[in-house]
Amino acid sequence: MSGPAHNWRPRLEDRWSRSVYISARLPKIIHRDQLVSWMNNTRWQELCDSGVHVFASAYRCMCLEGDPKDVELWAPWDEFMPRWSCIEWLDLDVSDLDEPKGSRAKRIVELKALLRSLSIRFTTEGRYIRIWGYTRPGATPQFE
Repeated sequence: MSGPAHNWRPRLEDRWSRSVYISARLPKIIHRDQLVSWMNNTRWQELCDSGVHVFASAYRCMCLEGDPKDVELWAPWDEFMPRWSCIEWLDLDVSDLDEPKGSRAKRIVELKALLRSLSIRFTTEGRYIRIWGYTRPGATPQFE
């Protein structure tokens, strides 16, 4: 596992155990913040079923109920899966220090092709691929 994944704590599991509470609040948050939705549960499930986890070493997300300064910590895929409907964005860490540079570039191209084939909106944020669940007013991600 690369980089920041070792900092993961069981905090994600605790947060998602309140899923009923989040579900009840979600429509209010979306309306109040005037969010634009780019994903739905079907697309999130297709993403999960596509094997996207083989392209990235760690994951993090921003939950709609979360504080923007409190981005979820990095976690391995099998410990990660939250309730899809509350994900504002999901970052895939595509860096891997043990991999030859050419292999990494090929993996990134393959990941982007997979996301495009699923019609999933994403951006490149440094060494991360960000999948957008929602965008906020005034946000102008440069989708690929």
